[in-house]
Amino acid sequence: MQGFIVPLHGQVVAQRPGLDLPQIGLASTYSFVHETGYEYMITRPAGTHDQGTIVIGGGLWQLPNSGASRYGETDDTALEPTITNFLRDCTTDYFGSNWGDDHASGRIRKEWSGIMGASADGLPYVGAMPDMPAGLWISAAFNGHGMVWCLKAAEALVEMMIGDEAAQRAVDEWFPRSARMSRDRMGCKFRGRKDLRAPGEAEFGERSRL
Repeated sequence: MQGFIVPLHGQVVAQRPGLDLPQIGLASTYSFVHETGYEYMITRPAGTHDQGTIVIGGGLWQLPNSGASRYGETDDTALEPTITNFLRDCTTDYFGSNWGDDHASGRIRKEWSGIMGASADGLPYVGAMPDMPAGLWISAAFNGHGMVWCLKAAEALVEMMIGDEAAQRAVDEWFPRSARMSRDRMGCKFRGRKDLRAPGEAEFGERSRL
């Protein structure tokens, strides 16, 4: 797998919402997309543990060369201070006067890092491994979007593994062909991709060459 799935060190921060924001959770997820990169954000829904808590990640663009040093990193025991400082403060910048005062218990609940799998084309690999013995399957390289992709990717993979024509037709109707594992995609090697923008987001600047 080396060469077409690359480890990427990422960070997130869990924050108590400002007092002028809903304290039981926002109505939707958020992405803050700009020319140099983006941040992604969810809130814990009402009725759950730590309801209303904001979880925000991203900030790679704060580092030199758009965070290229974070690619290939497999040690998630330490936080990158520049990204830490940015993620702690960016919510008040994004929400502005809608944030209000910080919570009396403080803004930061927790922060942590982890290793994500990045692919050369920005999409996960799901399906049978080509040119390998029968029975070897993959569902990996979610490019930091595992919470969105994993459940349905697993469902699609099971339907592919069943192998009958009805199951194949069913998965073909709803699962993106662009995320299916293929010989052509295996030949698309990682060559220093420096962002996690989705394919087609060229309007936010020239994408790094794949």
